Amino acid sequence: MENSSSSMEQQQQHGEQQGAAWSSMIIIAMRMLYQKAKLVHTDLSEFNILYFEGHLYIIDVSQAVELFDDNANDFLRQDCLHVSGFLKKRGVAVMTVRELFDFIVDPSIAEESVDSYLDEVQQKIVNRGDISVVDEIAESVFLHVIRPERECQGGDEVTWYADGDKIVRNAYNPVTAYAFGTVFAYGVTSSGKTHTMHTPGREFLLRVSYLEIYNEVINDLLDPTGQNLRVREDSQGTYADRGY
Repeated sequence: MENSSSSMEQQQQHGEQQGAAWSSMIIIAMRMLYQKAKLVHTDLSEFNILYFEGHLYIIDVSQAVELFDDNANDFLRQDCLHVSGFLKKRGVAVMTVRELFDFIVDPSIAEESVDSYLDEVQQKIVNRGDISVVDEIAESVFLHVIRPERECQGGDEVTWYADGDKIVRNAYNPVTAYAFGTVFAYGVTSSGKTHTMHTPGREFLLRVSYLEIYNEVINDLLDPTGQNLRVREDSQGTYADRGY
């Protein structure tokens, strides 16, 4: 059929200009699904977004979850990752996964301001050019380490999401934020942990690793280049060799 609908994957030959138009349509649809329908798709990709007569239609919504689901924000991050990856493959300059996530969950963006907001973001993307290594690491941390948390206040659920590596913000009132940090002091009983931590004038150097071990493969979740690390042993003990 000449006018039959097709998936985004089947429409990939339309080029970069078409991809830029799709980009705005998709991310606005994702925001509307979250803000108005109070749903997260959970399996959003180019294979379940249909294109027909100049419009996009999201299908396979039966597995969507409501926002109070414990894993809703984790699912949303994966949806953002899939959509962002598809658009990048089509040569479209897109937000980072984290920027897309923040755009979707931010209730302070008025509906009539969405287009101007996206214009500003697009200009920011053009100005910054390629993503820096620091930004890639921050993206990896957001995807693998920082999990948006939830709490209930007066019976109403409140979502908290990451803003940087030390700040969490209230999704319904982004000006409300908390800074956080943790210091671990390890030692046997009576070894002086409390005395050491409470002694004025001391300075501490902390080195932190966050490793994933899955199917006998070790990945560094704080460094996107630290994949499939080798385990080695020296006189000081066992360690994951990053090759530098």
